[in-house]
Amino acid sequence: MANQNENPIPSPTTDVPADTTAQTATLAEHWSPNMLQQAHHYVSIKLTSTNYLFWRAQLVPFLRGQNLYGFVDGTNACPSEFISTSSSTAAPTPNPLHAIWVQQDQSILSMLILSLAEEVMYLAIGHTTSKFVWVAVETALGSFSRARSLSLLSQLQNLRQEDMTPTAYLGKAQVLVE
Repeated sequence: MANQNENPIPSPTTDVPADTTAQTATLAEHWSPNMLQQAHHYVSIKLTSTNYLFWRAQLVPFLRGQNLYGFVDGTNACPSEFISTSSSTAAPTPNPLHAIWVQQDQSILSMLILSLAEEVMYLAIGHTTSKFVWVAVETALGSFSRARSLSLLSQLQNLRQEDMTPTAYLGKAQVLVE
């Protein structure tokens, strides 16, 4: 006789496949809207047109730590809205995974929008999912930041003391670093 505690997921109904019920229970137990309500404690830098790398450096670990990065990188795709049933005459059955996914994604979208400074808010206009906003920000500001990083790296590599005092040389290096 099996132990009743071996399977904490309730038995599925006949309309909902077992794997959907298990996925719903797993999603529900690993995520809470409260996680994102406290994001402002971890995401303190608002994105501007010049600080993409710093903004991304704080958001990626936060999202990964909450197991939410898949929403913005596209690996956690939206489940279908309805579950297909074996009967073609039956009304479509709503997929509970879809509703949970939409709720999670909209919470992430809200957090992303709140992390944008007014000058880059236009990047979120018209986008309805966190992935679309993430891609818009990355496309608009990511390449600029990478180019700027490579330029600064080149300047640091080419920095020579020559006739500068050690203090002036270190000061110039510090300006490049900052």
